Amino acid sequence: MESARLDSTDRPSVQVAVEGDRISVDGGCNAIGGTAEIIDGALRVAQLSSTKMACGQGLMALEEWLGGFLASEPAIELDEDVLVLTSGDDRLELPEVQADQTADRAAAEMLGTWQLESLTAERGGVASGSGSSDYAATLVVEDGQVLIDTGCNTGSASLSVVGDTWETGPVQMTLKGCRPADAATEQQITEVIDSSPVFAVSDGTLTLTTPDGTLGLQLRAAATP
Repeated sequence: MESARLDSTDRPSVQVAVEGDRISVDGGCNAIGGTAEIIDGALRVAQLSSTKMACGQGLMALEEWLGGFLASEPAIELDEDVLVLTSGDDRLELPEVQADQTADRAAAEMLGTWQLESLTAERGGVASGSGSSDYAATLVVEDGQVLIDTGCNTGSASLSVVGDTWETGPVQMTLKGCRPADAATEQQITEVIDSSPVFAVSDGTLTLTTPDGTLGLQLRAAATP
């Protein structure tokens, strides 16, 4: 399959990227990925995996539907610049969007200040999460860098957006001693950013997840004064 990135019209938060034999799907919170091939007019995906960010009820329902829809081996056809997937009564229409347009739009949406809302971690195959409105940590996304304030130490890393990934340089932080809870939060923030994480932006929420899906951050756009 040729490389393409597609946006859904009837499900506006859905984005699908196909590169070679890989497929990735962004339902607005978590990222779903796997292998893909077309056999006898059907899209067959395998080895599907997903990040484990906690999402709103609507997004969770959408992502569950997407996983089932893709696993059903939907029929696939190209109608001019629109990729159409159908399975039973379900239909997904995905007009093509140039990759550079998508990257520029995503980069623009991320500029500004983001307040940490929750952390997720998966250890030994078991997912867990924690959320608090009391997190003091923020990220400020600027052109070419991200500024980090963990609520204890501050720092930065170089940043470029490549597809659905933050390509980051080494995180450099101050070294002030922190309370144990703040230190644990800081460690996860820096690990995620240092990993060149997968990102998704939807409805004022930014999610960052390590490429292996084991650690994640969920942030909310800070209110404008």
